[in-house]
Parts: sequence; structure tokens; C-alpha cells
Amino acid sequence: MTVVVISSRRIRSDLAKALGVKESSLRNQNTIGLFDMILSNPPFGSKIPIKDPNILEQYDLGYIWEKDKIDRTRWTKTNRLQSSVPPEQLFIERCIQLLKPGGRLGIVLPDSILGAPGPGYIREWLIRNTRIVASIDLHVDTFQPRNGTQTSVLFLVKKTHQQINEEERTGKMADYPILWR
Repeated sequence: MTVVVISSRRIRSDLAKALGVKESSLRNQNTIGLFDMILSNPPFGSKIPIKDPNILEQYDLGYIWEKDKIDRTRWTKTNRLQSSVPPEQLFIERCIQLLKPGGRLGIVLPDSILGAPGPGYIREWLIRNTRIVASIDLHVDTFQPRNGTQTSVLFLVKKTHQQINEEERTGKMADYPILWR
């Protein structure tokens, strides 16, 4: 077996070259929106949590969110980091960070993110930052025999800064159809 170790500097250089951008433009999570479309099937599971605060602080979803004291249907991000986050939750946000405004994402996610009460803040974050185009349930045996997690494919479009600002200004989310199967 051969193991090849590539420095992060080399990855950054090669990625910038492949994308036809300056290496300096790949600086942080706010400057990496370079892709029109991403398809992803992230690793799932609490057995491989992300605990490093240097990583968690790069993500809104790396912070603790609390239900709003006035409007109990809304969530507010605190300034406290979570102690541990399942990787699929951070994959969602990183994919959105990697998209250009108006870029499209198809991502396989555990159904618990889409329906359980605990990750309601993730759904709120998605609604604030993306337009949900479709949610397609996958058959329970899709990833058998290795994984029995019930999953769906979520299709999203990253909102533009103008769309986000307009929705925040008016307090009203744009109305659009969502395919739910």
C-alpha cells in the first residue's frame, strides 16, 4: 500500500489552479464560494464527531443555538461553540459556503436532520440561507448492508445576499414550491 501525503499548501495551490483563481482567494469560509453545483454524500454518524474548536468556529452550525425567548418557533445562534458536532451537519454548511450565490446543491442527509426536533436550528439555518427545491426520501435499503440510516436527498439553491437581506428586512420568507416525495 502506498500512502501519499500532500500538504494543505499544495492542495490550495492545485485547487486554485484547477479553478482558475488566485490562491489568495481561497482564504476562509467566506471567500470559497466558487462552485455552481455540488453533489455530496457526506459521512454520517456520531462515531466520528468533529470536536476541534478551530474547525467548529468556521461554521454557524458549530455554535450552540437556542430557541428564541419570544418566538419559540425561531432559533438564535449563541456565541458558544458546541463540544461536538456530527460531520454531516458541518458538510451541509461547507457545501453552501463552497457554492456561488444561486449555486445548486444535492446532498444525502439522514432523515433525523429533516424531521427530529433537536436539529430544528439546522432547518432554520437552511431556510435562511437556501431555497429548498426538493426533498426526496430514499428507500431504507439504499445504503445496505453497511448503513441502515433512513436518508433523503435534499436539493437546495444558495440564496443571494440580496435575497437574504430582503427576507430579513421584511421578516417574510419568499414563497416558492417545494417538491416533497
